[in-house]
Amino acid sequence: MRIDDTELPTLHAHEGLGEGYEFERVEVLRGDCGLRTFAYRAVESHIDEGLQPFDWYKSLVVAGAREHELPELYIEMLEQIAAVEDADVVRARKNLEHIDSAFAS
Repeated sequence: MRIDDTELPTLHAHEGLGEGYEFERVEVLRGDCGLRTFAYRAVESHIDEGLQPFDWYKSLVVAGAREHELPELYIEMLEQIAAVEDADVVRARKNLEHIDSAFAS
């Protein structure tokens, strides 16, 4: 999936750039090829080790790792991360639909 540079300001706003997150270009190595992409990383002042991801977010991350054939040991590590149920069932369902639609085709 490619994101046009003109769409980045909207994505930055949605992801909280400048409000606890910074934008970083990264290269991901997969097998013998590299992929240039980007990530949003929490700044140290906004990291709370006591927080856990929502279960639907963890599911999205694990599904993405599987889709991109990341190493099984890494996927197993992701699966071991504790997660909490999202009390907002509408948000949870909406986000889980991303997994369903990605694997429907």
